[in-house]
Amino acid sequence: MPGSGKTLVAKTFRAEGFYVISMGDILRQDFEKNKMPNESLMEYAIRIRKEKGDEIIAKLTSIEIEKVNQMKVLIDGVRSMKEVNVFQQAGSVEIIAVHSPPRLRYQRILQRAREDDTLSEIWLRERDLAELSLGIGEVIALADYMILNDSDMETLKQNVLRLVMALKSD
Repeated sequence: MPGSGKTLVAKTFRAEGFYVISMGDILRQDFEKNKMPNESLMEYAIRIRKEKGDEIIAKLTSIEIEKVNQMKVLIDGVRSMKEVNVFQQAGSVEIIAVHSPPRLRYQRILQRAREDDTLSEIWLRERDLAELSLGIGEVIALADYMILNDSDMETLKQNVLRLVMALKSD
């Protein structure tokens, strides 16, 4: 979910030798090429999934993954089990969910003020509901690993490093 700490998790995995690819970045690149006038990123994400199938962003991401030919890849931003299924066709997949309580996520989003963040709690709740409508709740519920991010950044980083070490030893 937005503001849960996925970016810090991804940076930590990258620092530990994993290739990291962001589905959000893939979506934003496609959005810049194909958006309609006055269309938001979330509206575009919903529209493109309706037009080209729920797996479209995963398929675009898979193309990028094939280009790098890496064994250890962390995909940031999976939104549905249909997307997970696309990646499973290419090989072994383990789902890592990052969870933070909504109020804490909202605080973080308000503080980071990223370009595609609208700064109101009502909008943030609507964004959460839109994410859930894409199927992210099912992905979180079926995750192989759950990282709880309800503290500070250093605690999150230590928790992620423990998971990285466990994954490397498998």
